[in-house]
Amino acid sequence: METPASLRWARGRAHLVLAWEAGWTALLPLLGLALLFVALAWTGLLSVLPGWAHLAALILFAAVGLGLAWTRLRHWRWPDSATVDRRIETASGLAHRPLTTLQDEPAGGDAVTFSLWQVHRARVLASLTQLRTGLPARGAYEVDPFGLRALVVSAVIVGFFAAGPDRAERLRAAFLPRFETASTVPPSMDVWATPPAYTNLPPLALSRLPEGEAVALPGGTQLSVQLSGYETKAPPDFSAPGIAATKLTRQSDGVWHGDATLPVPPEAQEGALTLLNRAWPIRVLPDAVPKIAFRERPGPTPRQSLRLPWGGEDDYGIESVRAEIRLSERKGEPFSLTLAAPARKAASGAPLHDLTDHPWAGLPVSITLIARDGRGQEGRSEPELLILPAREFTHPVAKAIIDLRRALTDEPDSAPEVARALEKLAIRPQAFSHDTLVFLGLMSARARLILADPSEDQAPVVRTLWDLALRLEEGDLSVLERDLREAQQAVQDGLEQDLTDPEMQQRLDAMQQALDRYMQALTRRAIENSQRADKPRRPRDPNARTVTSRDIQQMMDKARELARQGQKEQAQALLDQLRELMEQLANAEPELAEGDESEMGEDDGDPTSQALQNLQDLARQQRSLMDRGLQQNRQRGQKGQPGQQGQQGEPQPGDGDMAGEQESLRRRLGEIMRQLGEANGGMPQGLGRAEQAMRDALSRLQQGQQGGAAGAQQQALDQLRDAMRGLADQQRQQAGEGQGQGQGRQRAGQRPGQQTTTGQNRDPLGRDRGDQQPGNGLGNDDRVRIPEDSAVERARTIFDDLRRRAADPTRPTLEREYIDRLLRGF
Repeated sequence: METPASLRWARGRAHLVLAWEAGWTALLPLLGLALLFVALAWTGLLSVLPGWAHLAALILFAAVGLGLAWTRLRHWRWPDSATVDRRIETASGLAHRPLTTLQDEPAGGDAVTFSLWQVHRARVLASLTQLRTGLPARGAYEVDPFGLRALVVSAVIVGFFAAGPDRAERLRAAFLPRFETASTVPPSMDVWATPPAYTNLPPLALSRLPEGEAVALPGGTQLSVQLSGYETKAPPDFSAPGIAATKLTRQSDGVWHGDATLPVPPEAQEGALTLLNRAWPIRVLPDAVPKIAFRERPGPTPRQSLRLPWGGEDDYGIESVRAEIRLSERKGEPFSLTLAAPARKAASGAPLHDLTDHPWAGLPVSITLIARDGRGQEGRSEPELLILPAREFTHPVAKAIIDLRRALTDEPDSAPEVARALEKLAIRPQAFSHDTLVFLGLMSARARLILADPSEDQAPVVRTLWDLALRLEEGDLSVLERDLREAQQAVQDGLEQDLTDPEMQQRLDAMQQALDRYMQALTRRAIENSQRADKPRRPRDPNARTVTSRDIQQMMDKARELARQGQKEQAQALLDQLRELMEQLANAEPELAEGDESEMGEDDGDPTSQALQNLQDLARQQRSLMDRGLQQNRQRGQKGQPGQQGQQGEPQPGDGDMAGEQESLRRRLGEIMRQLGEANGGMPQGLGRAEQAMRDALSRLQQGQQGGAAGAQQQALDQLRDAMRGLADQQRQQAGEGQGQGQGRQRAGQRPGQQTTTGQNRDPLGRDRGDQQPGNGLGNDDRVRIPEDSAVERARTIFDDLRRRAADPTRPTLEREYIDRLLRGF
């Protein structure tokens, strides 16, 4: 009789269950041993063992594994049929062992007996339904009654997370014991070459260069050598061109260090830096003496200032330039003039120096230029012989004072005679128009000469006599001109010294004030000359180009803006141009042309011109207020208070003063708007928006929100600039219409005393304007390019936006620190 399929399927499952139960109990110790090895490998315990211990551990694991495999697997057998049937009968709960009955055969009998047996088997097969084999028995308790398997599993989990992404690498290393010794590991070399600071060259890592690559180093370079992992008792050494073998000093176990400096050779020197078995080809460069010479012959300007055009170069940069002046025909200690401190490889300049008050003025001298580099080497130019510029005095009393001053300088012992001569001048006040200041100055100088000790320096008296002579010759103009030159020199020194923005703006403000006073004095002199009856009138040159105060103010404003943006070279060039222009204006004969008398009052009181000047002054004060607010806000943020004003809105000390200043500026803008409305019947729309922006800034300052006030203040500045452009365009159109009608009127906003230069397409200095843009008022020379207005405007917009972001306490700290680093050079 055929066996049913359900019975065959049950027997197959029973075979697998019984085989798993026998194999699981046999393989459990082997699995635990393998997991223990993986846990030790992932935690790195095997890799840190010495090579011999690691190998012994591997051998131990292998021996234990083989032993367990032999003892546990050699008795394993595949289950037989009787065992399988018995498992099915037990799991299915069959009584009387029916599966065994199916295997039995009758011992004998006739056909009836055989038929009955077949019927019995059929009944047994029919009763075999829902045969089961049961789940495999775990049997782990019999093999591991102490539960050590849980500890092994926990160790594997810990090792899994400890190894991280290095699991495969750690498992591989667990099978490879390391037997390397310290002597087989080559030492690591770090060789650095640090050039001298004055070369502005970065340090160079020689040890990271490809082997055999040559490198050029300036003389004076410091070599720093460090060895790590060099386990010897004898100190190693290294050598370089011009440096003998230098021993390294021991810093710690296996670490050696040494330093040496390459000497400065007279000419390029080839060689190699050698250390152990390595060599780096080196070419040591010399440090040449700086070169300097006069670009043109030095000489006086129309105002008798000494102009010294120079040019120089050095292989690593000129540190300073000065001019040494000596007397040519007699002995005397030389004196020096500091010309520049460019700190560039190639530089040039043409500074002006007023030496008319020097005792050597009018005497033959020799001038030598001296350039000094960072190493202290000095290069000299060929000396130039000339007569030191001297001022010519026409006033009789001034000439007498200058003669007495020269006598006092040449012979200090003649002080009593000079004092008596000063007294004779003072008792005749009609000779100097009864000028009280001149009288007091003469008597003060006389008293100091009489009462002074013979060994005392007479320099203060000599300076007083010079100032008195200038006052008699030119009035207050000479003193104001001297103050302007001193202010200009202070600004130029500040550009060379890299002063902070507030300090630089303070010096520019002082120069602005000196320039305003000087221009006012020029205007007064022009009016006086125009009113002199004995002064012949001459017609205006139709090709003359007028230099207005607005042109000068534009130059000053652009120089201020360039200094704020950190473009110091362009600012220096623009200030040089401004200084030359002032020389030209001071030397010109200021007067009014025919037909100007009737227009003086009208032009001088032109409301549009006055509004432009007032708006420029207002914009400067608004920007100054904004800069102070941003600086104060940044200082608060650095002290750990970045959120007080922006988040809490609590006014801080000093906010009330700024709010008061803002309100004063707003009221002043309202007065300008009223004056423009009455005079022109209208005003630029930008002024209304500027006034509203000032109101917003005032409100935020009163609430202590300086970060928000900066944005409103910048908006007010933008609107003021737009309004000033509109007014300037309106003036130019009106001036063009007046010239087209042939009326010969002055340009809008022109003041008496403004100078003209003949020739078309010329700048205020009479030079060819070239590719100068119309309305720019400035030109570019061949050495330094001055940015156009559009470039300056874009740079100013970016700069102001960065400053607003740096002062915004709501921005991330990382962003504000990055912006501070960007602004640090400005």
